[in-house]
Amino acid sequence: MLSHEETVELHAKKHELVEADRFKDRNYVHVHYLIHRKAYEKAMEFTEDKKVLDLGCNTGYGSHIIHPSCREIVGVDVSEEAIRAARDSYGKEGIEFQVIDGKTLPFDDDSFDLVISFQVIEHIIKYEEYLNEIKRVL
Repeated sequence: MLSHEETVELHAKKHELVEADRFKDRNYVHVHYLIHRKAYEKAMEFTEDKKVLDLGCNTGYGSHIIHPSCREIVGVDVSEEAIRAARDSYGKEGIEFQVIDGKTLPFDDDSFDLVISFQVIEHIIKYEEYLNEIKRVL
């Protein structure tokens, strides 16, 4: 049986193999958007006039959904392909998107009011560090 670390690492490697092509498929992006829309709609209950970090924003669909209710939103992801798609689709709406290294968030302490990070933690091996970084920027 694989350990937690081995399972996450295997998943991450498999994920990297399909990552680049999947964002070119508009049907994939649309279905992905529909599946996760409800979670972001629920999050809007907490985003009113807040500075929000969408950690693991993927192609930016969630940042786009909650953008109208936020004072400011920054979407970040480790995937250059995903961030390119996010900027192409939603960058003109005033949403900032950044590629991050996935280890250290490039933001000052206490720089966000809220962090949203849907369906990310299962991809993280050292999740304590991930959670500590979230705590630091809040």
